[in-house]
Amino acid sequence: MKYRAAMIPGSFDPVTLGHVDVIERAAAMFDTVYVTAFKNAEKHGMFTDEEKLEMLKLATAHLDNVVCSMESILVAEFAHVNHAVIVKGIRGVSDFDYETSLFHINRAIYADTDTIFIPAKQEVQHISSSFAREMIRYGHPLDNCLPKPVIAYVEAWKKRQ
Repeated sequence: MKYRAAMIPGSFDPVTLGHVDVIERAAAMFDTVYVTAFKNAEKHGMFTDEEKLEMLKLATAHLDNVVCSMESILVAEFAHVNHAVIVKGIRGVSDFDYETSLFHINRAIYADTDTIFIPAKQEVQHISSSFAREMIRYGHPLDNCLPKPVIAYVEAWKKRQ
């Protein structure tokens, strides 16, 4: 199947420089990229769904072909309905193993679901949302893990807490 659209699913709690790297690279390859945060009742993150969506929009505002959304359906269903290939960033072997198992699960749900893996660039390979949350929690500088518009958002968010 030829794909004109891609989707990048995640929790984005918060969106990091690593996420933005994958989003930018996918945006250069596809006509439309859906960056989709999925609601997960079992995960209790640092940020609300609305805050995560706002940070995604801020982090991708420079990309005309990126559409950000918050969804509560299955990843495979979103990909199927939107005729999109799933794009996942891979930081290492453990990510590859985990994402490969999700590929097989998604394919079992919708046989036309495909996944493309984009390896992380070396300079962002260590960055995860968990790492970013720890830096936020302990008041460390965020320049090496979050996009500038997201840093400003987080700083204002911290003042409201």
